[in-house]
Amino acid sequence: MRIERYLRMKELAMHILAFLSSPRRHLLTLSVAIAAMAVPGIAAAQAQFPNRPITLVVPYGPGGETDIFARALSHELGEALGQPIVIVNRAGATGVVGTETVARSKPDGYTLIFGTAATHALNVSAYKSLPYHPLKDFEPVAFVGTVPLILFAHPSMPGNPRDFIAKLKADPKKYFYGSAGLSTSYLGIELFMNVAKVSASQVPYKGTGEAMQGLVGGQVQFMGGSLGA
Repeated sequence: MRIERYLRMKELAMHILAFLSSPRRHLLTLSVAIAAMAVPGIAAAQAQFPNRPITLVVPYGPGGETDIFARALSHELGEALGQPIVIVNRAGATGVVGTETVARSKPDGYTLIFGTAATHALNVSAYKSLPYHPLKDFEPVAFVGTVPLILFAHPSMPGNPRDFIAKLKADPKKYFYGSAGLSTSYLGIELFMNVAKVSASQVPYKGTGEAMQGLVGGQVQFMGGSLGA
């Protein structure tokens, strides 16, 4: 995992608080939380906001990389803002359910979303219509870090890539891969199968955590994910 670093932490942190104080819904990212953490006591600069707990919606189930990022930073971010950060998981439809919840919330800065490329980019192409507009209904604050994609396989599958591909080619209808819906991990697996000229059946799960449980339990033979998974 690589997290973007900023030189002007104080300036960026003040910018973040200004955004949160404005009447908009917000797309909170990993870099935003780090920027706020870098300037202890910054919440004192704006006594009116926040004056109550802030809800941070994670549009995926517990255990995935987005959820891990959010929970790892919620305590420190709450200290920087002077109010607790309440994590709420709203999984479903590749992040659409949770994202819609925030889009329809009161735009007072007290309901944030930990968005991803799927919720605000991939879903635009995947669905004919969305119950939210990724640009008009949200105010992006900062860029998140980058996370490498990893191919995870059940112990019953070969660890060597060449043997792994050969086994898939031998009986493609026999194998299944898990996914958390339309996501970068899903696209990574599809790209891998396209390049390797193999196929397997998709088994969709509500989140990365559930997909990993399916992999460990042998319901699927492989899946894409990150180090957080």
